[in-house]
Amino acid sequence: MLRLSQPDRSGYQPRILAAYLRPLKFMPSSDPVIIDITCTLRMERDSATVFRYLADLRLDARWRKEVHQTRIEPAEGRRMGVAVQDAYLSRRVPHHLTRLQCMHYEPGRCIAFETLPGSPFWQQTIRTVQPVPGGALVTYRLLFDAAVVRFGLGFPLPPFFIRWYTRTTMKRYLARLKTILEQSPIRGKTPRNRPAAAVAVPRKQAR
Repeated sequence: MLRLSQPDRSGYQPRILAAYLRPLKFMPSSDPVIIDITCTLRMERDSATVFRYLADLRLDARWRKEVHQTRIEPAEGRRMGVAVQDAYLSRRVPHHLTRLQCMHYEPGRCIAFETLPGSPFWQQTIRTVQPVPGGALVTYRLLFDAAVVRFGLGFPLPPFFIRWYTRTTMKRYLARLKTILEQSPIRGKTPRNRPAAAVAVPRKQAR
């Protein structure tokens, strides 16, 4: 079972229980290859603003090029909504829908999303913000089943190449996020110290 057993590069280790990180349970692959990449970048913007922006999946399309849009759908029998993200995988699969739910939330600090049970390709993203003098340190961790790459392209790629490409892309996206947060007015802010509806936080954790 994958878990955050070591502090992240920012020196802050979010209190995520193993129950929140269950990457293998719902995977369709008998022997999945998990890509696990972490990138960190300092931003000259107050940590509260950075976290509010980063925690709202509806804003991902502004800084992640492959994301077309993210919408929130009500989930019957659930006390939270589900974020449905429409993203570009390849010319072969220009619109790929990923359904995500919030698995962990620490106000102003950390938020984690994971695909719903039964999803064809497992994915988890953990976004952490640490206050530092003059700004905030963002740690962006992404874990996913490499089988989604084969699905998108129609043929497999070696894991080392997928890791290299993913890391390069994540660094570019964080640089874009840094530009947005440091140089542009923030539109569509979410209420202070409260997650947006898009993050679908379990009610027992939303305070």
